[in-house]
Amino acid sequence: MTWRNIALSLILLFTVQGAKAQAWEYLTPIKTNSEVRGCSFLDEQRGIAVILATRSVFRTTDGGETWESMWTPTVNSNPTDVEWVTDNLLFISAGNGDLFRSLDGGNTWANVNPPTTAWLYNVHFINETTGFVTGESGTVLKTTDSGSTWTLIPTTATSRLYGVHFTD
Repeated sequence: MTWRNIALSLILLFTVQGAKAQAWEYLTPIKTNSEVRGCSFLDEQRGIAVILATRSVFRTTDGGETWESMWTPTVNSNPTDVEWVTDNLLFISAGNGDLFRSLDGGNTWANVNPPTTAWLYNVHFINETTGFVTGESGTVLKTTDSGSTWTLIPTTATSRLYGVHFTD
């Protein structure tokens, strides 16, 4: 074996060993195969998740080690995503055009009644005032006032829009 082959073998060995050490950990809120549709972390410790089938909202304050059930808005639709924007500002998108906002860190929720009845699948904020929601039939909503009001943005899309993400 040449020194190059030995060096290559050692690099591969250390790469494989490093990859083995980095494994995913099973941290769903109720530690089952529940359909967690959305999860958002404000920082390394505080996170929130929504479960479709049970219409449940869970919160963690220890980086996902433990989860507590939160009060869930009474809706006839299912939660599809959650976005934690600031310490106090959070959103949950849901079916039937429901979009819930919390102004107190997730303790209470109110439907902001956006201008649609389409299922809403994704919420994403680029800062504390400007955010977007996407949904079925090419639905795109935008807010510039922290979710107090929403504008329907015309698109040529006719399919479900499951997500949106902007860096700025």
